[in-house]
Amino acid sequence: MKSLCIKTNNSNIINYLTEDFNKLNLSDVYISISTFKIYKNVIIHYKGTDIDLFINSISSLLANAIILFFEEQLINNIINSEFFYFTPCEKNSIKSLALSTLKSDFANYYYNYNCIFTSLATYISENKSLILNGFVYFRLKEYVSSLENFVSCCVNDFIITKEYQDLISILKLYINSKSPSQEFNEVHLIYINNNKALLTDKNKQMISTSNSSHKILSDISFSNNDFVFNTLIELCPEKIHIHLIHSTPDEFINTLELIFENKLSICTDCNICELYKIMSYTNE
Repeated sequence: MKSLCIKTNNSNIINYLTEDFNKLNLSDVYISISTFKIYKNVIIHYKGTDIDLFINSISSLLANAIILFFEEQLINNIINSEFFYFTPCEKNSIKSLALSTLKSDFANYYYNYNCIFTSLATYISENKSLILNGFVYFRLKEYVSSLENFVSCCVNDFIITKEYQDLISILKLYINSKSPSQEFNEVHLIYINNNKALLTDKNKQMISTSNSSHKILSDISFSNNDFVFNTLIELCPEKIHIHLIHSTPDEFINTLELIFENKLSICTDCNICELYKIMSYTNE
């Protein structure tokens, strides 16, 4: 026989546990709820002989309960203690990013679940009473450490995204404050792939991008896209027609859309598109 008393005052956790205990495929299990001086107690008596099955079942149930009811608060605590210098709005954005990422990151969820499950199974096999809050905040060091590392990665992603958004805003202000080029007020960007792009004016004459003087975005390495980008910022045309030859919109094209907005249009099947498709196949 094995007994376990789970102590908590969270009525939502108690309801969750009692409902899911009834779903366990275990016979000879008896559950009662009693209130003592400090805690409400969920008391489980198991009169069967497969103690390992009982411990594993209860550990699995409690591991899911901890993730469900404690993980958000743990993440919130980590953000407030380790990244206190962010504004309340930024902290909320980081927490939302962490929670949404965790929901789609099965590998991380599975690792965290195993950390909790292993700690629970070891503890329950040696003890008859478990104060749930105390167990979460003082005995799950590996799980909390995993969350700390995870939140740190989310903070890095948040900073990178924020810097990107700030750069986009600055560039939008720049092009909106600059007078457009009269000679190149309308240009065509022939985007063959992410390694090859060409610029032409409205008369289909090539525009040189290799000697662009303003290296606004690319201060470290200069790819073909970097030079095209810098040229577009320098010319600041009123209209940009993007012709996607063999590709779909990627990060480069999406960035141009964010900056130039309604000045930009995309097509895939005009005469220019068809011409460069034929030319690219010919040159392969």
